[in-house]
Amino acid sequence: MVVMNPIWSLSVVLLPAYDGAILLDALNPSGDAMNPAITRRLFNLSCLVGSASLAGAAWAQEARITTLVVPYPAGALSDAIARAVQEPLRGQLQQTLVIDNVSGVSGTVGAQKVLSAPADGQMLFQGSPNELILPPLALKSVKLRAEDFRIVHPIGESPFVLIARAGLPVKTADELIALARSQPDKPLTYGSTGIGSAYHLLTEQLANQNGVKFTHVPYRGGAPMVQDLIGGRLDFVITLYNSVIVGMTEKGQLNPLAVFGNLRHEQMKSMPAASETQVLKGMPSSLWTAYMVPAKTPDAVVQRLHLALLKVASDMQVRSLLEKLGMRPAQPMSLADSATFYTAEIARYRALAAAIHLQAE
Repeated sequence: MVVMNPIWSLSVVLLPAYDGAILLDALNPSGDAMNPAITRRLFNLSCLVGSASLAGAAWAQEARITTLVVPYPAGALSDAIARAVQEPLRGQLQQTLVIDNVSGVSGTVGAQKVLSAPADGQMLFQGSPNELILPPLALKSVKLRAEDFRIVHPIGESPFVLIARAGLPVKTADELIALARSQPDKPLTYGSTGIGSAYHLLTEQLANQNGVKFTHVPYRGGAPMVQDLIGGRLDFVITLYNSVIVGMTEKGQLNPLAVFGNLRHEQMKSMPAASETQVLKGMPSSLWTAYMVPAKTPDAVVQRLHLALLKVASDMQVRSLLEKLGMRPAQPMSLADSATFYTAEIARYRALAAAIHLQAE
């Protein structure tokens, strides 16, 4: 009868070897012949241990959770964008991906949550100039800076639109400015999602370059702003093109005056482009959205995320979903180009804030 040494027999369970022959040599250093049945069992066991080890590694990767922080409530346009990307990005990362809606203080509460987490790529921020570039210029309570983040990859851009209340007696952007000029003692009212938001800055730019005055009414979000526009409590807004706006204009609840940019929007050909007006020329045409991480995130981690997002941004199903939301999906962009783009956007929005004499409150 062959008696197995208890020391090396226990080692079979502990050694995650992938080569059965190496394992057997290690377990029987004397070189004496072993019982064939025992040899076969040990070899099979070594294969099982190796397979279990590989499966364990795969399970550990899948068990890691990536969090995508969206700085607005569920149901908002930003949330819809994240839902369109969620499953394809999960597949590329081979990890569980959860969406965390963290709203407040012009979107900076969510941004600060990402900055406070470990910079290991397990928490992404879905951001735009509205949360990262402009709030620090308008709110003294916001301590983060745009340079605290870096873009991994953009996902798309949404064109700005100029929308008036249904009862306002204007049909174009030029007529809106003409009306404002005709009643300087009764300024038209406009809404925005907060002081220092892109909508606030753009509307003040519109007023400055056309020599008129408007009265600003800030809101905590886009939904109550649009509701007041429908109810006639606001005269007009500059906001982002989206399917909700399209539906309300088709029902006659809102009066579409222009879409910013050189071309009419594919989904609403009846709305004039800014290039067809006199008063909107030269103004920014859209607001971009990108996936971002803290600037101190290691390059290797950023490169892995970039590769995954590059594939997601090229996914035809994702692009189709984004187009249905009124967005223009992003084109592939390298990390170097993303960094150059972000630097230029920071400078552009800071110049716009300076031009309207925005002061932090």
